[in-house]
This record gives sequence, structure tokens and C-alpha cells, in this order.
Amino acid sequence: STLYVLEVESGKTLDLAISRTHLTTVNWLEDHRSFLYHRFPQRAPDAPLTDHYRDGCTYLHRLGDDPDRDPVVFGRGINPRVEIARDDTPLVFTRATSEWMIGEIRHGDRNELTLYAAPRSALADPADCPWTKIADLEDEVTSYAWIGDTIYFTTHKDAERYKVIATSLKKPDIAHAPIVVPESQAVIEEIRIAGDYLLTRDLDGGIGRIRRIKLSGGEPEQLPLPFEGTIIDLTNEAANLEVLLYLSSWLVSPRLYRCDANRGSITDTSWIPPSPIDVSKLEVREVFAPAQDGVQIPLSIIHAKDLKLDGNNPTLLMGYGSYGISIKAFFDPSMLAWYERGGVFAVAHMRGGGEYGEGWHKAGKMLNKHTTIDDFIACGEYLVKQGFTRPECLAGEGGSAGGIPTGGALVRRPDLWAVMLMFVPVTNGLRFELTENGPPNVQEFGSVTTEDGFKGLSITDSYARVKDGTHYPAVLLTGGFNDPRVVVWQPAKMAARLQAATASGKPVLLRVDFQAGHGMGSTRQQVYEERADAFAFVLQQCGKLRS
Repeated sequence: STLYVLEVESGKTLDLAISRTHLTTVNWLEDHRSFLYHRFPQRAPDAPLTDHYRDGCTYLHRLGDDPDRDPVVFGRGINPRVEIARDDTPLVFTRATSEWMIGEIRHGDRNELTLYAAPRSALADPADCPWTKIADLEDEVTSYAWIGDTIYFTTHKDAERYKVIATSLKKPDIAHAPIVVPESQAVIEEIRIAGDYLLTRDLDGGIGRIRRIKLSGGEPEQLPLPFEGTIIDLTNEAANLEVLLYLSSWLVSPRLYRCDANRGSITDTSWIPPSPIDVSKLEVREVFAPAQDGVQIPLSIIHAKDLKLDGNNPTLLMGYGSYGISIKAFFDPSMLAWYERGGVFAVAHMRGGGEYGEGWHKAGKMLNKHTTIDDFIACGEYLVKQGFTRPECLAGEGGSAGGIPTGGALVRRPDLWAVMLMFVPVTNGLRFELTENGPPNVQEFGSVTTEDGFKGLSITDSYARVKDGTHYPAVLLTGGFNDPRVVVWQPAKMAARLQAATASGKPVLLRVDFQAGHGMGSTRQQVYEERADAFAFVLQQCGKLRS
């Protein structure tokens, strides 16, 4: 991707384009004329694909300078006090409320961070900057916030649903850091400092919550939100006591609220009008499906209030279950077309995700990855058993790493599904490490260079489990020709294998968008066209397509 700078006052884009900045962060400095950003090096034409996300550094740019001459301030080999591997992503952040800057090192797709601290004034001399390591991987820190000389960490060390601890930046000692917010039933996802308070963004049984704790000490206090749903995002200026909350739910369109941390008040900004779509005829059920090992798997089900549980409803079951990512309630107006045709939409919150913290993530990771697939199958079986649908009307759906549970369920239980929808899916895990996005994912899925890594990746590899002569359901796989995350040959290879193997006579289709990537940059039109194709394919295969 390319980094541009927009002048807010005039609305004009500056004559500046910095290439090779995909997935970067930007940190403006106090002079408002310079910023820190992350950039990858220029690759030789014959460079290995696996070098794509390697050797990135943080640079300092001053407006008006040539970006190709920007100095490196944080990166591998720049400072002897800092350990950075080729696959790491080194970043630097500053805050107006502290004389300290933080060097953050991300290790591929791993959630745990390595953190360094140094005086902001030392940014002028990157090679001799007195960086001090304040947290390493064994400390299991996943997020942080700092003010003055104090830094707060969220960590799952000895706390699967996370706790918040604090230490001094002058004399950091994370091993003896006092607990500011103890572990509780809610998963602590993020922390922010606003006004006189530390705020925690929590996930409590799938519901987003906000708590505040005085920086001077005290007990956490939950703030009342306008409705139960998802905190999509929260943001604030470092020195500002006001925080913007972006909220939504299955049946409430996104709204932007202003939270005054000191007062504890939350008010609607009215900047985002409510959706005109009428959802009064829809309802949500939050249930649990029993997995093979007896663990209760959360399952969200959305459908029309007058739905008959007669097993004849076309049903989409979506799942993901990787990286500790939680699939939270989201508002999707395009789903109305599905509900109006009697459709049911369900979301499986499988192990491998983060719905119940790091323990839930680890229970579906690497050698435990089979539980992610088993949980997805269990949720499908629940929908059939409870009368929402039957195998002839049930479709699975997953994208990217969601190709692991959908592909796994497809090859393990082909009899359970009428259709499997696999969007830009990972299907050939044993070969994924050799793609440009492969090295960062070793932290989540393992490496074929180790015995346990090979075994774990074998679990994820649905391509390797396709068997000739099997009656597979109808399958629609999609790919983005420019996808930098899941290379297009992954779905293409799976489509070809299924077409050759299936004995059911049902279609196996590959849909490739030559103007698309992994989906994040797709236009609204591209998204809607793909969704329409998917709906039509499922309804046709279920015998529910009306002219």
C-alpha cells in the first residue's frame, strides 16, 4: 500500500506518496510536521515470496523531505540494545502526556508483544538510544497504555481472561508489578487512559462492556452503555478525557457515542444516523451447542420472529476460530435479503477465538486445532437437531482462516451440509508457510519444519483430506487475484481437487475477482455482488430460489 497525507483544513492531499507501507501505523510528533511510520524495504525482482513481510523498520518523515531518504529510527541491527528478528514488526509510539516513548515489537501474528522504553529526546540518535526492555514474550503482554512515568499492561500470564498491571518507566519491574485490575469473568480486550481514569474494554459473555478505574487507585466501575452489543472501537487523544465509542449489535446499526471518562457519562454524538432498515420483525437467540467433548460452544442465531422450527429453513452458519479473534455482534444490512427469504443466520464462537480469553484461544490452536473444526460441526448439528434447518438446507460459511473450520467440516462431515461457502480461504495449510504471508502465521499455526508444527498444520489442511469418490456438497470458493494474505492458488487448488474427487454431481465453483485482494479494499459494489452470488448459490442448492 501507499501512504498519503491529507491536510484536514483544506481537504487537499499533499504531494507525498510513501510506498511499501502496508499495514503501517502513523505516529505524529508534537511539531505537527513530522511523523513515525513503518515501511518494508524495496525487494529485488527475484526475492523469495516469503521475504514479503520481513525486515520492516520504523522511519521518521518530515514534511517536505524525500521519503526515500527518511532515517530509520527503530529496526533490526539499528541499536545493539534491541533484539529484532527478520519476521518481527518494530514500531515506535509517543504520547503528549509522557516524556517516554515505547518501542513495540510484534512477532508475526502472535498476540504477545515485546516492549522497550526510552526517553523521547533520544529519538534524535537511534543508534545510541538507551532502550530498556520492559516486557518480553514470557510476560504475555498484549496491550498497554502509559501516562507520565507509569505504564499499564494487559497480560494473560496466570490470568486467562486477562488482568491489568502497572510499573514505573523509570525503574521498570514487570515481575513485581502490582495488579490494577484483577482477572474476572469478563475478558479484558484493551485499555485506554482518559482524564483521571484508566478504561478497560471488556467482553462479557459476548457483550461489550466499559469499566473505569481511577489512576490514583480504587475498584473498577462499570459504565452503563446505551444498549447491549459490540464496542467496535474506542479512541481518544492522549490528553483528552473524552473517548469516542463506536457501538453496534446484531439488530442495532453502528452509532458513535461520546464518553466523558471523569463524569462517567455516555451521549450520542448523532454523527451517524440510524439505519432506516426495519429490523422489528427479527430476533436474536444466544444459545450453547454441546461440543464432542462436552464443552458448551456459544452460538448466535438471527432470524424472523415468526420462523417455524420445521427444519426447512435455509441456514448460513459462519465461523472463524483463529488468532484469539472474537466474532462479535455486527450489523449487516445486506443480510435483510436473506431474512426476507426465510433464511437463518448463525455464528459459531468456536475455540481458537478469543470469546473467553486466552484459554479459549489455546484450546483451538496448533495441535488443538481439531477442536475448532469439531466445534463448527457441533454447531451445525445443533441447528439441525433444534429444527432450525436440515442438512439439505444447511450452508457453512467462513473466510480466510475461516477456511480451516469450513474446509475441515466439509471433508470430515460432507453429509451435514448442502453447501459450503469458502471466501479467500486457507485450504492447504501444509503449503501455506511457503507463501508471502506464511512466515507471520507460523506463530499461530506452526511450521512444517517441526514435528508438532507439521502435525498441527495437517489438521488444518482440508485439501490433503479430500477423498476420491466422496459425495461432497455443493461448494463455492472465492479468491482475490491480488490477495497478499491468502494467495489465490489456495482456493483454486482446492476447487480443482474437489471437482476431480466429488461423486455427488453437485457443483464446485471457483469465483475469482481479478480486481480484488483479501476483501478489505473491495468496493461496496464488489462486496454486494459477491454476497448476492453466495445467497443465490445457497438458495438454488436448497431448492429455495424464487424468480
